[in-house]
Amino acid sequence: MVKIKIWFFTGLVFSFLLSGCSWFVTRKEADQMKIRVEKISEELKQRRKEEKVFGEAIVNAKKELSKVSEARERYRKEQTAFIRKVHLLLSKLNVNIRTFEVNLASLKKKVDKTLKKEVEEIETIFKERAAELQELGKKFNLLIANYIKDSPQKFLKYYKAFAVAKEWKSLNRHLALMKLKYPSSNEMEEGLIFALKKLNEAKEYGKVIIYCGLYRRLFSQGPHYPLSLLMEAEAKYAIMNCSDAIKLLEEFSKKFPNHKQFSKVKKLQQDISSKLHSKMYCAK
Repeated sequence: MVKIKIWFFTGLVFSFLLSGCSWFVTRKEADQMKIRVEKISEELKQRRKEEKVFGEAIVNAKKELSKVSEARERYRKEQTAFIRKVHLLLSKLNVNIRTFEVNLASLKKKVDKTLKKEVEEIETIFKERAAELQELGKKFNLLIANYIKDSPQKFLKYYKAFAVAKEWKSLNRHLALMKLKYPSSNEMEEGLIFALKKLNEAKEYGKVIIYCGLYRRLFSQGPHYPLSLLMEAEAKYAIMNCSDAIKLLEEFSKKFPNHKQFSKVKKLQQDISSKLHSKMYCAK
């Protein structure tokens, strides 16, 4: 059947090509025509195969396009549902925020009122306690005045005796009593300097530092103020607190450039500054 169609098609083509010409052709021309017809037939077969493949590809593309459309529709629905959910949550959040703001404002008023009341009560208590402390201070001073009968000269005598004997606890106890009774007396100043020299000789550097600071607080214009700076600087250098020692020596140099110990201070300052200081042992 296929061969008949091919020959029929070949005849039509042959007749078309030879229209207007002679009805008689040579064998060679007939063979060439047959080859041409077969070639055209093969091309038609190949074209049909390509059209079939192309058609299948179109069908597959339509299927994939359908899947993409379905996925897109599902995504759109999911996004719509998500946006609605977010809007709902935002609405609830706004309501909660407004409620919180109202509660916060109410609480702030309540706290301000309560806090103001408590502050007023505390202020009243502090005033009462301050008055009580003032009264207690007066009674304490009166008690000290009645209890301590010794004169400052007698205190100084005891004080020097304890310093010479290196009875440091008794020395501290009498110093405290003397400070309460005669804080700005000449005997107090003389006793402090005497004790400082004995403590320094005994290498009680911690006590030297405390007593020097006490002297400068009680006698900020005292004649031994420069000496207290020098002795405290030496004590701090001895315990390797080099930075504080240098500060004290600098204060001495600045305030007392004409003092007889000035050259000693500058030499000590140069000695400390020229040394290599350990981060582990030297205080910063």
